[in-house]
Amino acid sequence: MIKSSLLGSISFIEHGFLNAKESEDIYLRLPLLRLNQVHSSKVYIYGKEIPKFYPDADGAVTKESLLYLSIRTADCVPILFSCFRDKVIGVAHAGWKGAIGGIISSTVEKMVSLGARREEIYAAIGPCILCSSYKVKEDFYKLFLSKDRSSTDYFTSDRSHFDLSGYVGKKLRESGLSKIDFCGIDTFKDMNFHSYRRDNFDRGRNISYIMIKE
Repeated sequence: MIKSSLLGSISFIEHGFLNAKESEDIYLRLPLLRLNQVHSSKVYIYGKEIPKFYPDADGAVTKESLLYLSIRTADCVPILFSCFRDKVIGVAHAGWKGAIGGIISSTVEKMVSLGARREEIYAAIGPCILCSSYKVKEDFYKLFLSKDRSSTDYFTSDRSHFDLSGYVGKKLRESGLSKIDFCGIDTFKDMNFHSYRRDNFDRGRNISYIMIKE
């Protein structure tokens, strides 16, 4: 299990980025709340009443204790959020569509709506595909630039690779966050983690979670 040293400084939370083996049957071993991830900017707010369905969303936030928020990734970027003093937490699944579409700012805004102070929100970026492994085509480059001109800085000079995690870091900073941690593990190269691209679109996923203790 990978833990963020940044989030580890917050005493009232429990969190982890699980590898492929650790993720096996984790939903049977821990009461993790799960989303139906749809590569959107939708964020679900969990209150005391837990739905009997998987909300269509790519982010979730709560101020309730003992609720395990979770996300599933295999090359996309998992992000765990916690306010340093205010007991508000969040998770986000940021593929390229979600990252450019607003999932990060939407998650931060929902946390603020629950009472989190923006300047005290910490974010941890977990294992994901890194730039050297993320090969893209010219049409991807053109599509991205048509939506965000500033994204050119996150492509290699020959436009053949994209730095998704770096772009996510940019979006976190644009959302007003300054405390950001990145584990630096490449899911494509590290065989301990599921990789959508490396494994030929296999359905295995790495689970990440966060919870407010009592």
